[in-house]
Amino acid sequence: MDSEISSEQKLDYIYETLKKNEKKDKIAFYFKWWYRLFILWYFYYFFAISLPAILDKVPSFKNPNSSMNLEEIRENPKVKEFLDIYFSN
Repeated sequence: MDSEISSEQKLDYIYETLKKNEKKDKIAFYFKWWYRLFILWYFYYFFAISLPAILDKVPSFKNPNSSMNLEEIRENPKVKEFLDIYFSN
């Protein structure tokens, strides 16, 4: 049994290993850039589309001149209930 490895076998092994590593590096490169582009697209989507839609649903952001005064807040039934419970103890 030959325990020695020929130079040709060594070179073949090195070449195959380099090819495998090159393929893995390409896959990692494309995945990394796809992930980065996805994150950038998501930031754009959030700040350009989602955030304005969320802010439009909040009453104080729709019309900055229409602020609720303290009496309107106290007249709210949920606030009344909370204040009654809180101050009763």
